[in-house]
Amino acid sequence: MHALLNRLSAPRLSRETLARLEQRVVAFERAMQCGRAPDWTDRDMELIFAHYLLGLVFAVRGRAPSGAQMALFRRLAALVLPRAAIARVVHLAPPANGSAIARVVAAAEEAGRHDGGRIARGHAGQIELEPISSSNAKPRESGCGYRIADHESRAGAC
Repeated sequence: MHALLNRLSAPRLSRETLARLEQRVVAFERAMQCGRAPDWTDRDMELIFAHYLLGLVFAVRGRAPSGAQMALFRRLAALVLPRAAIARVVHLAPPANGSAIARVVAAAEEAGRHDGGRIARGHAGQIELEPISSSNAKPRESGCGYRIADHESRAGAC
């Protein structure tokens, strides 16, 4: 019953908004892989990605019931993560405050809020973000786009 009420009380996203969100998620994941630090674990990558999604979802659905927010989170996460990873990221503990990965996670969440806010306001085109990486992150090969807007125009650069 609670899930039904969540769906009924949350306004539906337009197809255009949902498509923009999906594009951002895929672009962020690709950019994140390009800027991956050699010492980041798969868990770190999942945590960074999850916090980007949290920021994105909160910016677009912040006033919606939590069930509607979680449904959007899971839908977007499914674009790049297998089901087992989605279940895992929902329960991951945040990193210790002050650690390098904690700063990256916070920056990823802020990037998600930024992207989501622009999408919600209808300004989705050419969102540019500085790299979400630690100071020792290196692109996999030269020419890898660090800015999401640049990365989209160079699909497959990494």
